[in-house]
Amino acid sequence: IEGCRALRQLDLSGNQLLVLPAEMKHLRWLVSLSLGQNRLTRMPPVVAQLSILDQLFLAENNLKGNIDLSANSQLRRLDLSKNPLVRIIALPASLRHLSLKGIVLKDWAFLRKLPQLESLELSTAASEDLLQAVCHLSSLFVLRGLLPFGKKEKLLRLLKEPFSPEEKRALLDFWVLGAIKNMDRLLLQKALRSEIS
Repeated sequence: IEGCRALRQLDLSGNQLLVLPAEMKHLRWLVSLSLGQNRLTRMPPVVAQLSILDQLFLAENNLKGNIDLSANSQLRRLDLSKNPLVRIIALPASLRHLSLKGIVLKDWAFLRKLPQLESLELSTAASEDLLQAVCHLSSLFVLRGLLPFGKKEKLLRLLKEPFSPEEKRALLDFWVLGAIKNMDRLLLQKALRSEIS
């Protein structure tokens, strides 16, 4: 690590890593770190010490437990796809691109604290909590992988009570942009417009 202190990008993908050496904290100029396809089971503590990290790729590991990356205040791109995560506690408000493909969470509240998020990649079924969190993402213009609601009755039930007129407008905007796919468009349009007109 001594001779690599000016390193800006580091790709350690596919190396079967279980941990990262604490000496990596000396890589103060590191802006991109790829750790995908390893065997990490928890967030390496040294990641929090990489203060100017802009991109972090952790897809296809075995990350479990809680994720808190709030210390990485410069982080703009994060990929946590295909990890058996339990909960995401906090992500930095600077985040602009987030990939959570293959992740099923019960609590999506952390999304509400990402005012600069522009793109969100998922592969999960829509839930009331997820939709409400997505409605608070005022900068979001790309939403991929939101799976169908299922039955029409469930969609109607989700749209009745918990959504404010502003949230319903946001959902309608997503629908118009084609971000919410595989739904009965006429049903969604009718349900949303009747509540905000």
